[in-house]
Amino acid sequence: MESLKGESHARVRALFESFRDGSFTDENRPPKLTWEDAESLMIMGKSTRKLTSFPVNPLSSFAIGEACEGVVALWLLEQIRTENEFYHSLNPLCLSKDGEREGDFAARSFTNQPRLVEAYQAWWAKASEVDEEDAKAIEPLADSDLYWY
Repeated sequence: MESLKGESHARVRALFESFRDGSFTDENRPPKLTWEDAESLMIMGKSTRKLTSFPVNPLSSFAIGEACEGVVALWLLEQIRTENEFYHSLNPLCLSKDGEREGDFAARSFTNQPRLVEAYQAWWAKASEVDEEDAKAIEPLADSDLYWY
């Protein structure tokens, strides 16, 4: 995985270290990230590490005990892209529209992670060519069967 360097990368690296070591405590509030963090989150999106500490939407009644680090990274990037003050979806889970509606969503999200990364890389290639406002208007999952749960 590419190394994370610079101020933005240091902020993202510190955030994910807090997820990994369990020191992240503000699980009900989105981390303070900006568009400048997008590239770092794209890099982190490739990670398949399991996390047991990560942000959650307190409005969700569906609790998950673990999540794929890469999925969490891209979920946070989606938060930045959509500019919601709170969370854009209930959980850091990416599911397939054609998939089952019950069962182990976390496991299916891990399985979907490679396709999620592919969709976001295609989006990033387009987003990198336009200004921030236009980049945010492009829907990364529009051409896939994936959705944020």
